[in-house]
Amino acid sequence: AIPLLSRKPSAPKRGFATNTSFWGYEDIKRPTTDWSNYITSQASQTSQLKTQLHKLIKETGINNDLPSAKQMAAIVSNSFILQTDIVMRTAVMQALSKCGSVDSVLKEFGLLQKEGMIPTQVTWNVVIQSLCDAGSTQEAMDMLNRMRNAKITPDIRTYTILLSSFAKNGQKEELIHLYQDMKSNRIKPDVFVYNTIMSGLLHAKDQKSAFHVYDEMKSANIAPTNVTQSLLLKACGLGGDGRDVLKYFGELKQSGIIPSLQNYNTVLSSLGNAGLADDAKKIFEEMIAAKIQPEAIAWNGLL
Repeated sequence: AIPLLSRKPSAPKRGFATNTSFWGYEDIKRPTTDWSNYITSQASQTSQLKTQLHKLIKETGINNDLPSAKQMAAIVSNSFILQTDIVMRTAVMQALSKCGSVDSVLKEFGLLQKEGMIPTQVTWNVVIQSLCDAGSTQEAMDMLNRMRNAKITPDIRTYTILLSSFAKNGQKEELIHLYQDMKSNRIKPDVFVYNTIMSGLLHAKDQKSAFHVYDEMKSANIAPTNVTQSLLLKACGLGGDGRDVLKYFGELKQSGIIPSLQNYNTVLSSLGNAGLADDAKKIFEEMIAAKIQPEAIAWNGLL
């Protein structure tokens, strides 16, 4: 099926009249009768082949099959029909990115720009994601600036990609700067963004700023998740403040989140370290009532 997309289509063999606009090259003839039906059938077939090829491209990325991803890239870039399809070109770049080949992604990105195509917001995000996955955060930020210069507005996905990379690498200053930039551009953070920033701050041992971000999250009426709960309790553990542990643990339970074994262990450890034996006993009894089997660290918090 794929070779059909790789050659210029031929018109039917009866009742021809000259037309140069539909197929995109000179001196082609088309039928004078049933032309609309012919276009419809050809368009339908092409659409089905595009869907099939798009699925194959996606599978190469999922399977981390770089040779096949490069083969798909060659098919798309050499196809008369597909070479100007930015969605398909972006899909190829995404597959190459998932295969970990940032060089191939940058090559494809350069080619489509050279051919006069205009990258979409999604295309830019794929390139930035690929650079971040490769650990090239500075190059990713340079790409962000190029994206803005191209009059393409970064979206929450763009910021999430970069924030996640900074958080993972412990780049606290860059994380905070980009978070402020995001807010100044009036892009509202979601719960994943808040969790990512808190995680990065805790990675840098800055629990005070992590608590501040959580307070911003509450002010924005963003509901916490189990990840939020784990991060907050981790922050409390770093600070060694047992009262804060009880405060945030209570808030998160009130929001409907069911504490996990790890959450209880963190709370009991923090309360034990803070010398709050009575509070630790109450939490332990709550844990037993919830039919959560305590581990050694939980018992240690009571001793």
